[in-house]
Amino acid sequence: MDFSTKTASRIVGVLFILAAVTSIIGGLILYKPVLNDPDYLVQGSAHANEVVLGAVMELMLVIAAVGTATTMFPFLRKFNETIALWHVCFR
Repeated sequence: MDFSTKTASRIVGVLFILAAVTSIIGGLILYKPVLNDPDYLVQGSAHANEVVLGAVMELMLVIAAVGTATTMFPFLRKFNETIALWHVCFR
């Protein structure tokens, strides 16, 4: 399936926003009670729902990161295929 440039750029933009939002929610908000407490093992079980939801946010972050890399690959390949491949690998 061949996307137009406009459609692909919108998809990449939405995926970048999704990656930013899920990383902030998962990493800063949901894991905060567990990470900032010296008794983190007990707090982890007390905040089990937040930890599970934080893990779901991390998975959504991974999906968004892979989606941005694969969607941008055809456009980056036009300029330099090596850089496009490295972008996919590191993203």
